[in-house]
Amino acid sequence: MAEPVPILPLTLSLSLSLSPVTDLLYWEDVKKTGSVFGAIILVMFSLTQFSSISVLAYLTLSILSVTISLRVYTSVLHLVYKTQERHPFQVYLDMDITLSQEQLRKYTETLLLYITSSINHLRRLFLVQHLLESLKVIGLLFYSVPIENWRGDQEMLFLPGELLRSGTRCLK
Repeated sequence: MAEPVPILPLTLSLSLSLSPVTDLLYWEDVKKTGSVFGAIILVMFSLTQFSSISVLAYLTLSILSVTISLRVYTSVLHLVYKTQERHPFQVYLDMDITLSQEQLRKYTETLLLYITSSINHLRRLFLVQHLLESLKVIGLLFYSVPIENWRGDQEMLFLPGELLRSGTRCLK
């Protein structure tokens, strides 16, 4: 029988690479955290009112309208004042986003390790290697369906975020 894939090295490497996320969760920079969580709450509220496709379309439309407006504004300033103003997003357009073979191999190995670990865990749950763990999953699924129907599909998105935020506040 194959041994389960150890998750500890992934946890350590993941905790080192998620420092901006932990800064957000611990409210290190109040303005940045407030704007990120405010945007998340706005999107979640929008999801309670509209379909996810509509919310995605409106978000994309608003981002495009802001970037096009900024591009037209800088072009008009360039024409009126005869400045040497560059494209406002040229820095981002010039960024090199290609992955080296080493980075690609590292990310692929990490993803493969996650997938393998998840499949092994799901296999142990659904093929009842440990009865108590499988019963816990049944209980979670059994009680999550009425709660989800009661609260609504979109409102269930708030729960993991609130649990994570309040859990990190308790641990701090």
